[in-house]
Amino acid sequence: MTSKKIIPARNWGQRVIAALLIAVVALLVFMVGTSRHINWSAVPQYILDDTILDGIRLTILFTILSMVISVVAGAILATMRLASNPVLSGFASLYIWFFRGTPLLVQIIFWFNIQLFIPSIDIGSIHIDTNSIVTAFVAALLALSLNEAAYMAEIIRGGLLAVDNGQQEAAKALGYTPVHPADRQPDDLDAEDDLARLRRGGSRSADACAEYLRPELPDHRAADCRQHLVPRDDHRCVRHPTRH
Repeated sequence: MTSKKIIPARNWGQRVIAALLIAVVALLVFMVGTSRHINWSAVPQYILDDTILDGIRLTILFTILSMVISVVAGAILATMRLASNPVLSGFASLYIWFFRGTPLLVQIIFWFNIQLFIPSIDIGSIHIDTNSIVTAFVAALLALSLNEAAYMAEIIRGGLLAVDNGQQEAAKALGYTPVHPADRQPDDLDAEDDLARLRRGGSRSADACAEYLRPELPDHRAADCRQHLVPRDDHRCVRHPTRH
């Protein structure tokens, strides 16, 4: 009996739409390239002009600084958003809603004209003009950073929520903590391998698990060890008192 060849379905609708998109893009490129209102011969003369290069350097600087600030602020906001305290969670939700729902251009204009609302900062005898602090550079950096922080907070929060509760419980059972998630030693990993091998019917002795158990691991780890191993005596399958 000969096997039949599987022929994939022909999506003619997708092919037609793709052909139309290619035709539209090609038409736009042709119209721009053949336009008589643009002197293309003058473009190479100004492409490396100092004004253009200064703008590129400023754009790169804004990108780096705003991303660094937004990542830090976004992590803080994501943590606040997931907090059980309603004040912290509510503040983070309001911040994210406001900055994501407001156009970026409006935020730039607001920070550039912040002196209309806060003309100066007065602390006792100290008088500071607001415009001397919030310059055009600072206003743009504030707007870009605060706006991106709202989006970064949702990205980080989505990543945290993507971790299943069972995975979190398993990590806690292995000794991981939220503060030090990577505080694992090679000996701990060896202990996990030994225990897994013994569960599959391996030939390693009970000493393999007991030797590597760290004092800070939960008590149910020792109970789990006793369940799957046959210790020589009552003191072999417990957390090692000298292991740190």
